[in-house]
Amino acid sequence: MTDPKKPDQPEPPKPAAPYLSSKLREKLAEADEKEWTPGSSNPLPGIIGTIVIVGILVATFMWWQSSTKKQEAARAAAAAAAARADSIVTAARAESLAAVARADSAARADSLMAHGGKRPKPSPAKTAATPATTPAKPAPAGGGATKPATATPAAATPAAPKATPTDGLGIAVGEYMMEDRANTEKDRLAASTGLVGKVVPINDGGTTMYRVILGKWSSRAAAEARATSLIDSSLVHEAKVVARPK
Repeated sequence: MTDPKKPDQPEPPKPAAPYLSSKLREKLAEADEKEWTPGSSNPLPGIIGTIVIVGILVATFMWWQSSTKKQEAARAAAAAAAARADSIVTAARAESLAAVARADSAARADSLMAHGGKRPKPSPAKTAATPATTPAKPAPAGGGATKPATATPAAATPAAPKATPTDGLGIAVGEYMMEDRANTEKDRLAASTGLVGKVVPINDGGTTMYRVILGKWSSRAAAEARATSLIDSSLVHEAKVVARPK
């Protein structure tokens, strides 16, 4: 048996919505919007953070500026110290050269005073007297043989001085009255210039002087160029190219 069909039951009626006026609906909508709008945040933490960041940046800049000034002051102090050291070395060198010049001048003055304030003049060379030729005697009376006149030999001519053998060219840098003084200057200048030194006695107006010669060259141009560089370096007061004796 089949169940008889149940008759369709009607759905219960829905309750009618309450009537709301348009103004009331607008107020409710505004209330809903205000309820969901997020509240404004407090700006104080942001202001404090900005102030802290600005303070850090200012402190960093001031530290960098102070460090830069200290470095510049240190560099200026180092440059001033180096300049003072160079000035002291230059003054010491000038004083040393002046002392050498004064000592050399004093030595020359002492030597001249020992000779009465003047350099001794060389004694004139003695000339050999030429004996007169003995005239021939007249022949004796009676036609005797006459003796020939004896010829007087002429005065011997002095031999020319031998040339001093030379060993290239050198640079004469000074002449001194004392040999010890010349050797001292030779050693000093040889150490300063790296040139081999030599002391050579010379005759200066009858007075024996001791000349200091530096270096050895075969070319006069090379020797003159080095002499110019020695004068420019202020190591010597005079420098002339001369023949270097062996």
